[in-house]
Amino acid sequence: MRKEENTIDCLGKICAVLVKPKEPRNVGFACRALKTMGITRLRIVGSPSFDFKRAAVTAVHAKDLLDPAQIYPSLPAALADVSLAAGITRRRGKMRKSHSLLPEDFARHALQIKTGMAAMVFGTEEYGLTDEELSYCNCAVHIPSSRLFPSLNLSHAVQILGYAFFREAESSSIPRFRPIDGRQLALLVSHIIEYLRPLNYFKLAEAQSLSVLLGDVFARACLSKGEARRLERIFQKINGLFIRQKKKAMPSRLTTGAKLDTLKNAGD
Repeated sequence: MRKEENTIDCLGKICAVLVKPKEPRNVGFACRALKTMGITRLRIVGSPSFDFKRAAVTAVHAKDLLDPAQIYPSLPAALADVSLAAGITRRRGKMRKSHSLLPEDFARHALQIKTGMAAMVFGTEEYGLTDEELSYCNCAVHIPSSRLFPSLNLSHAVQILGYAFFREAESSSIPRFRPIDGRQLALLVSHIIEYLRPLNYFKLAEAQSLSVLLGDVFARACLSKGEARRLERIFQKINGLFIRQKKKAMPSRLTTGAKLDTLKNAGD
């Protein structure tokens, strides 16, 4: 009984995010897939006029997941309180994540943040996640499938990810750990970027890509508040040392300039 309670407790911090689903009945099927695997949190990114009645037809006994599901106007809004988000996608490309995890690897990593929220993000039935939508996630997850027909139905993909989480939650002893959430992570990254800016570490156009890189790396590291503070202090100190060295160098430059002027005048 205690093991079952631990499993339920672990899975209570996992949510599924469906981005702009086209067919309400697929959402109902996804609810059934989630409930069989003990995951009860569902978020939908899309129109406020989403047809819950049509989705309820296929949700059947998993309607208790559908009823409290929240509709969000955008993916960033749906992930604002999430510590780690994975975009479920099989596609690779220049503007997509350079590294992709297997479902079981993501489940293992995500369940280490037992008291923080982790999200698995699924795109539309037709096209999956766009480059922009995937950029809001911290990592990518792919489901191995045959090259003859690699596309999975939305609810099938949800079922596979849910199964990976259920198996991992049942078999693992998860230490309690609270990582920083999405808002705190964004604040940490913005501070680091500002500390690096005076160093001319990057060009203006590179600031955004560096922010995305740091955000992804830090999210996968599941930083605690203490670790985040220490990291910020490191960059703050680097910034302070640079500014102090720059100030020390200024008088010597002025003196050198004055000497050159004196020599020039003497030559005249």
